[in-house]
Amino acid sequence: MTHQTLGCSNDYAAVIHHRGGVLPLVQLRGITALVWSRRLDETSDASVTVDKSAAGIDCCAQLAEIQPWGHELTIYRDGELVWQGPVNTVTETRTSVQIDALDVTAWLDVRVNRVGYDFTAANHVDWVDMALYFINQAFGPDNPNVLEYVRALNKAGAPGERKAGPYTVTWGDELREIANIGMDYTTVGRAILLAGDLLAQSAIVAPLHDGDFGTELEVVLAGNLLATRQVVTGNDGAVPAFAGPSPPALAFYGLVELLTVVDDATSTSTTQAVANTQYAQQYPQPVVVRVPDGASLLPTAHVTIARLIAGTRIDLTLSAFCRQVRQTMRLVRMTATWTTSGSEQIQVAMQPLGTLEVDALAR
Repeated sequence: MTHQTLGCSNDYAAVIHHRGGVLPLVQLRGITALVWSRRLDETSDASVTVDKSAAGIDCCAQLAEIQPWGHELTIYRDGELVWQGPVNTVTETRTSVQIDALDVTAWLDVRVNRVGYDFTAANHVDWVDMALYFINQAFGPDNPNVLEYVRALNKAGAPGERKAGPYTVTWGDELREIANIGMDYTTVGRAILLAGDLLAQSAIVAPLHDGDFGTELEVVLAGNLLATRQVVTGNDGAVPAFAGPSPPALAFYGLVELLTVVDDATSTSTTQAVANTQYAQQYPQPVVVRVPDGASLLPTAHVTIARLIAGTRIDLTLSAFCRQVRQTMRLVRMTATWTTSGSEQIQVAMQPLGTLEVDALAR
């Protein structure tokens, strides 16, 4: 079985479409720089810069017609649509035109809630169903061919609580708020993907190794992440709970305690659950893989652009280290940059997800 690799695209194209992303206005010529991204739980952006002399007179006249919100930028990589969304800013100089755009979730930030809602008490709904409600309300009065591309990959499996009166918020602010609590979203091309927290649970798994990166990775053992005994209480020491062995069993590390206060906790069931969770994460000594923000992937990386979806689970294996580490990560941001020299750079940002598996070869 052959493995597909990231590769390095020499074939980028950009088109300006009318709102809705179907009817083209102009295919951009004379592109000197192009950047596009995918982001988790926020709106992604893209930018194309055109050399006016290379674009030609006819193209220049069409560039003069481009209007924010009335037109969209569409980007193709090797013939496949990878990004699309409304134009946000057009900047012209004597020699160039730069077109900046946002993905289709940007429309949520310019749609005010015309209706109030109350998803508390008896009106609980799943977090993903709440997100669907927000999006449908936002595009109900005016749908620029977006609702047809909304995809709910799974449910959060937990009820959400939120309410607002009419004309008090934008639907974009509300979607970001609930994404911080119980669900995830991202865009791929024109599609808006929704899923329960975490999106990584339903996205494609992408295996990567340290040799796939053009940036140095680090394995870090930080003493401030270790706790051999967890102490969790409510306010003023109420309902204390503990996790971890008693001091005689801690001959190697000794007693390293972490105190956590859960505001307004009124039962030991709450504080005990927090203590158990934290103990599992902080004992034994955590080993952390640090992937710098903006780390670059090599063209030989065994992952395709189609798999680099924000929220995707990344199974990262480090083999060129004294400690052989396998870390489960999730992709939170991907940025692709292309220049006329034919060079493409793919940069990523990741966050740890779940637990580590460590084989300590050197102690």
